Amino acid sequence: YPNPFSGALHLRNEQNTSGSFEIYNSAGRLLQNGQVLPEIHKTLDMNDLESGFYFLKIKEGRKIHSFKLVKY
Repeated sequence: YPNPFSGALHLRNEQNTSGSFEIYNSAGRLLQNGQVLPEIHKTLDMNDLESGFYFLKIKEGRKIHSFKLVKY
């Protein structure tokens, strides 16, 4: 959150499992990735990205969640 965003993007893992995240641009190029630990709030600095559409993929065990992000 928030979505749409302008500078920072916040990830909050309310599950009791760790996972990973990946952020892609609209062309499918991987821009950022990292770990999401259980019950931890993570802030990502997105100031260097241009305005546009991005995709967030969160992997938790066998589950994969995908979200469309908008930077303005």
